[in-house]
Amino acid sequence: MGVPGRWLVMSVVVWVLLGGRGFGETSELLLSSFEPGGPDWVHGDGKVVTEHATHGRHAFRIENRGKGYTGIRITDAAVLRKFKEYGLLLVDVYNPQDRPVRFGIRVDDARSVDYGSRFNDDGRVAAPGRTTVQLNLTGLTRSNARN
Repeated sequence: MGVPGRWLVMSVVVWVLLGGRGFGETSELLLSSFEPGGPDWVHGDGKVVTEHATHGRHAFRIENRGKGYTGIRITDAAVLRKFKEYGLLLVDVYNPQDRPVRFGIRVDDARSVDYGSRFNDDGRVAAPGRTTVQLNLTGLTRSNARN
């Protein structure tokens, strides 16, 4: 069991509104539904639960057991290569607490070796209840800005 009050529930979807696919078209790549037999490219610190799902009946609960960084990871190279076809990464988050929870987003690539050589956004906040976190994939820069 995780530390009480230290968890978020999420489903993950990547989609684009206008990204070289033709004006007005949308395209969606579901990275994980957390459903049995569904896409399963998102892994992390926590477990699959049947609460607060936004796609199907399951979601992933991130649990912080007080041991450093916790979160989700997408490490499959074939899936990550598809990101260049999309403009936005959307993460549906449910915060069950009555107060906001701060979190960060980190994006590494093959050349990432430290904080300065990867994308970092440490100023994100999940408000109580359901929200969708958006990450513009076309505007990622390394923290040291030497792209």
